[in-house]
Amino acid sequence: MKTLRLICAFLLPFFLISACKKIPVIPENKTKALMGKRWKMTAYTEDGVNKMTETYDACELDNIEIYAAGGKYMMDEGATKCDDNDEQIQEGGKWEIKGDKLILSHEALDIQLQFTILELTTTTLKFSLRNPFGSELYIYTYTAQ
Repeated sequence: MKTLRLICAFLLPFFLISACKKIPVIPENKTKALMGKRWKMTAYTEDGVNKMTETYDACELDNIEIYAAGGKYMMDEGATKCDDNDEQIQEGGKWEIKGDKLILSHEALDIQLQFTILELTTTTLKFSLRNPFGSELYIYTYTAQ
């Protein structure tokens, strides 16, 4: 009995410390959390430095990304278009989630990007991509509108 109390006394601090760690909330069904919302980019960093307004034109900052059922990905140009002739809703290609990866592909452009999901809740989508031609780490944060 004394041994059991000693073991409990030894292990209790480890349980308390690990219980205090903040663990990001990722819904069990990531697909459900992603679909049916309009996602607007609210932050963009390169190696931890805010580069949102340096990288994106003002007309791109109001764009909305939509992940629809059936793996269809679209972009709404928002209130301001970069080109007045652009369609309001543009086909983006296909999307899928595999584990912690968000995979976006566009057949016409023959491109596929695999982003690592850092956070996915009903209100926040945050993912990263390492530059395949360099070492920069890009982090994108979107908020459901």
